[in-house]
Amino acid sequence: MTGSEEAFGLCWKSEKKNDSFPLMLIEMSGQELKWMDVRPNEKLGKENKETGELNYEIFWTGEIEELDQAAFKEHASKALADFKGEINGDMRECGCMISMVALPFRITEENAMALGRAMFDDFGEIREEEKEEREGH
Repeated sequence: MTGSEEAFGLCWKSEKKNDSFPLMLIEMSGQELKWMDVRPNEKLGKENKETGELNYEIFWTGEIEELDQAAFKEHASKALADFKGEINGDMRECGCMISMVALPFRITEENAMALGRAMFDDFGEIREEEKEEREGH
């Protein structure tokens, strides 16, 4: 597991989210799409074998049917480009308890860490509890 994977996997615990970051809340097509998560892209595989870049998906709350996907991708693409991230596929609908949309992108490990630090002031600093604490001992 890379450092960015681990940090994105734990960032939901952060209380230091940068709400002004342009991907945290996107108002578009009459919706408020709120950032939910960043995870390795299971469909494309964790790493692009040709470039060495990491394949991720970023998730927001929202309804894909009502969304202007071209405008959404353009907005997200601009924010990701600041970190040399690049959209590498189509948006998809996901979520079981709440409606969400996912957007795949690729990025280097170094730039993924920079992206995470722009999104969270404590990105990469949050750690899993000790094994005993997780198991309730």
